Amino acid sequence: VLQLRLLGSISYTFYSFQNHSLSVNFEQSSARVVNKGTKELRIDCSHDDSSLAAMLWYQQSAQSMSLIGFTVLQGEPTYENHFKDRFQIIRNNTMKGCLIIRNLSLSDSAVYLCATLRELLHILHVVIISKSNMTVLLLLLLLCGT
Repeated sequence: VLQLRLLGSISYTFYSFQNHSLSVNFEQSSARVVNKGTKELRIDCSHDDSSLAAMLWYQQSAQSMSLIGFTVLQGEPTYENHFKDRFQIIRNNTMKGCLIIRNLSLSDSAVYLCATLRELLHILHVVIISKSNMTVLLLLLLLCGT
């Protein structure tokens, strides 16, 4: 089961085959321009579960959903190749982070989503599967559980 509201509060509930569930409440801010001169955009994200080690950011365009990158705890971000130059992921603490996009262009028009995972093992699966399609990504998260 996946519940999603794109404006304001976002709540996800995942069920695994072992009858475990994880319910996490997200607050994702509306994007705001923080520097008009450099065409810089910032999107904040926070959630209410301090046990979730990884924060991931996705770009949902009309054509596909792509992983931008992720952080584990407060470690250095890991980016997909085509997002390294203009995208920056900042992790303030285990429950707060943001995505900054520099030198905005029309090609950046998309929906941007943050997500979290409990373990690094799950992240490795998401990185591989996210190159396929969203249905497979959601099925993998349902299978992995917590």
